Parts: sequence; structure tokens; C-alpha cells
Amino acid sequence: MDVKERIDRKIDNILDIKDKMEILQMELDSEKETLLQIMKSNNLWECQSEYGSAKIIAFDRESLIKDDVLVTIDKVNRGLQKERINVNKLMKKSKVCFVLVRGLE
Repeated sequence: MDVKERIDRKIDNILDIKDKMEILQMELDSEKETLLQIMKSNNLWECQSEYGSAKIIAFDRESLIKDDVLVTIDKVNRGLQKERINVNKLMKKSKVCFVLVRGLE
């Protein structure tokens, strides 16, 4: 087998593995979402099983609004922004909720 054939095989194998990982990730996300819904509907924030534990993590995340920040920076750089910058207007809050699953050690 020449170098080109070996490279072709490796590229093909890598792409196959990437496809399998994508499918597995979708399955994992689906299982976690189902577990999250079961826990929420039963008012459970933490639970234990013979296999591991699950815990709901919920919080508010604050992040900058990229486009608004870039516009503000451009205004400052061009001297169009004279007043103080209200950082709160450049922020957004997002609710985050997911389930953390760990196996027994």
C-alpha cells in the first residue's frame, strides 16, 4: 500500500469516527434532556442510583452583547461617544439549566 492509499484510509477513518461521535453526542444530549425533565417534573434537584448521581445545575449567566459592544467601541474610537458607557446596556442575561451526571467512583 502506498502513502496516498494510507492517507486516504486514515482520512476516511477519521471522518467515520467524527460522524459516530456526532451521533453519540446527540443521543447523550437527548438522554440528559429526558433525565432533566423527569427530575424537574418530580421536583428532584439531586438523585442517586446504583450507577451514579445526577444533579440539576441552574443559574443566570451574564454575557456581553457582541454587536453592541463593537458599536460602542467604534463610537468611542471615532470620538462620537462622550458620555459614560452604561455596561448594563451591553449585557444580556441567559438562564442556564442542565443536569450533571457522574458515575460512582
